[in-house]
Amino acid sequence: MIEYLKRHHIGLLALFIALGGTSYAAVKLPRDSVGTAQLRKASVSEVKLSKSVRAKLAKTGHAGATGARGAAGATGATGATGATGDTGATGTPGPKGDTGAPGPTSASVGGFNTTITPAGLTGPIGSTTTVTLDQPGKILVLATGSFGVQCGGASCTLTIGVTVDGATVPGAFDSITSEANSNASTTITAMGLTGSLAAGTYTVAMGQKTTGSSIGVSTSGNVRVVGVAVGG
Repeated sequence: MIEYLKRHHIGLLALFIALGGTSYAAVKLPRDSVGTAQLRKASVSEVKLSKSVRAKLAKTGHAGATGARGAAGATGATGATGATGDTGATGTPGPKGDTGAPGPTSASVGGFNTTITPAGLTGPIGSTTTVTLDQPGKILVLATGSFGVQCGGASCTLTIGVTVDGATVPGAFDSITSEANSNASTTITAMGLTGSLAAGTYTVAMGQKTTGSSIGVSTSGNVRVVGVAVGG
């Protein structure tokens, strides 16, 4: 009998329920007897949750308050130096500045007879030259060349000098003397310095003067006269 009940207990239970109709009592579960293991997956819907649980779930995923700023990290390693850029185009030259005032210069002549100024020079001998003073100053002159003089019945002298705008320059002269009825020639070099002159352009020339029984004067082709503008 017991073996029969063991084998057919499910069927007998169903028969018992069927015979009893709908008047059977539901089994009452003990408190806290249903846990995670007794629930099927996705068997609990949102509406079955309590209001407090639903409120907590509604807050889930919202950003919280910003936390305090963390300490600065260590400085990273310096990167490699980049390639040198192309050279830029050359800029436009600036305007030319005003010409400055000429710088100071000076000159002097020493030796014998530097203060003697021969009078009565005629000329010019050869071509003249010009010198321009951009500011008040002086002119340094130089005369050089080969000259000769021929005398008659008495001795004679040829003097060669330099003029600036017709005025003889002190010390810038040399002389040749010959005996009667003969001639003499030599190479002369004469240098002198004018006094102070105003700014402007001046003509420099070589002149001559004869005394005694001169009957002729000669020159070679290498005669020169030079003028140089210098400071005051």
